[in-house]
Amino acid sequence: MALTPRASLLRCYRCGNPEVVGICHDCRRPVCQQHSYTVSRRLGQWLFRRFAGLGLEGTPCGPDPLTCTHCRRKLWTAGAWLILIGSSLTLLALSGLGLGMILTRLFKLSTFLTTQRSWLLGVTGLGLILLMAGFLYRGRRPFLPILWRPGAGRVAEKLSGEITFDAQARLHTTVTASTGRLTLPGHLAASERQRVKAYRSRFRISATDDLTFRGGFALLKGRFSGDLSGPATNAERHGHVLRLEGQVQAQPFLSDTNTREATRWDVVADYTIPSVTELPVRLLPHLVETFNERTLALELQWDDLEGLSEVQVDNLRLEAPTTWGAISHASDGALTHVTEGADAGAVRTLNWHAPPLDSQQRKLRRRFFEVQLQRGVDPVGVLRGQVTMSWKGAISRLEGVSLFFPLGRPDARGGLKVQSTVEANFALSLAGLRYQDVRHVPDAAHHPRDLDKHDLKQLNEVPADQELVTALTDALLHAGYEVQRVVEAIPQADSRRGVLTRLWDVTGSSHDGVCAVDFHLVVSGESGKTAPKTQVRLMARGLHTHEAGERAVERTWKRLYTLLMETLNAREPRALVITGASPDTSSLRDLDDQSGMER
Repeated sequence: MALTPRASLLRCYRCGNPEVVGICHDCRRPVCQQHSYTVSRRLGQWLFRRFAGLGLEGTPCGPDPLTCTHCRRKLWTAGAWLILIGSSLTLLALSGLGLGMILTRLFKLSTFLTTQRSWLLGVTGLGLILLMAGFLYRGRRPFLPILWRPGAGRVAEKLSGEITFDAQARLHTTVTASTGRLTLPGHLAASERQRVKAYRSRFRISATDDLTFRGGFALLKGRFSGDLSGPATNAERHGHVLRLEGQVQAQPFLSDTNTREATRWDVVADYTIPSVTELPVRLLPHLVETFNERTLALELQWDDLEGLSEVQVDNLRLEAPTTWGAISHASDGALTHVTEGADAGAVRTLNWHAPPLDSQQRKLRRRFFEVQLQRGVDPVGVLRGQVTMSWKGAISRLEGVSLFFPLGRPDARGGLKVQSTVEANFALSLAGLRYQDVRHVPDAAHHPRDLDKHDLKQLNEVPADQELVTALTDALLHAGYEVQRVVEAIPQADSRRGVLTRLWDVTGSSHDGVCAVDFHLVVSGESGKTAPKTQVRLMARGLHTHEAGERAVERTWKRLYTLLMETLNAREPRALVITGASPDTSSLRDLDDQSGMER
């Protein structure tokens, strides 16, 4: 399954710090501790017309909004500066008048200078005028904060597609839709109705006017690659942050005194996953060789999706024409149901509901389902049905959701359950279906193409030890092959020859398209009085129903053989040979004579 690169992890928009402490209540961007700013309660109430008096004191949200360092500049509007200047002038002028009265009484002055009093009174009047103008233009009315009670959320992603197996035994998979839905359920408390009334009273808003309230923020964590495809219910998107909003008139509980009205308030956001290009599930039909032609086997294969776990087969539905006769046997106790209709349209449906997967099937990523028909398989028929599988995790790499209060502080309440589902409709043509056969490589006795393939490699002066086996398995793992088991046999000692024989058995698997190939590597050797010798034997085995599958087994063996030979040749000792050199006896004799003279 091919996935395009994901978006980067969500960080502070100023410095990239991943330790996000809050959301700016104004621009809705995540910020860290260094680039966050909290407006003082008294200062905010006096200058910025903030949230004091709405009953937020003593709640986890708090009355002090969280602002980023960039939006802090926006708070200082013209009205805020007028309030600050006017209040400063008024305070200074009143202080001057009071000081003058005190000096007059202390120094027995009968009168205060008329000019000074006039100036101070004028400054006081100017300060009051600026103060009143600032109150009129000190900024927009703040939003209405509502503290809802979030419950356990759910992320459900669904990948829909089609699987076709044509008459030439070619498998095709297509993706028709890749969607996701984020649901955050919650409830409203009775105290929120009082907060709405306090908000209307403070800002003189009629009870008939509608209000937009804000319930907080939802931050999408992880390398989320989804794209919101439509308007979210009670949410507005801004990057990876959803601003949770609603209308008071649309929530009767907030505007009506009737407490019997529903208090539920849910946030629902739908999105698409454009990065998914291939279907991670495949289905292949086989005729099982161990039975007669009436036995049909379906091989279900799936990919190992990064970041997803706990794969399950939810349901497999198979529709067979009733003209094929009754189903005499189905594996795993599948349920059978006959759909009434015309002779050509009537079908017999088989359902495998939640069939279990053992550890071996999960490791190999494939499972077989068998059906034995009463009248045999129609070679021109088409099998139709649907397969549904699920994983724990998100295909879009969404790792979770962090909630924040309306004023930007973190909200630790709520939880999230993430699940991905793949649902594929299939149409399998049986025209190109053959018996399932086993291909062993090399097998020169039955396949002339294997005459040039040798499964045995012998190395001299190379001991068969744990270091050699580790080098071979590491090479297989780095090349992308799956090593399932490495077993060492008990060493056998031959006291008469003075030789110790050791043997390792390495098994694994690989995929060439839809063909699953198992390989078997045997490493054996002798060491002791004689020079060590090592033998390496490689064999591959795969099930196939057509020539393309047989070629896939051969290609896998060839790739494995090339990889192992490169690893072994790198460890085989080689003599140092100087090109064009030949032994010179006279030079050797002179060297011996010189050594004797020195002695």
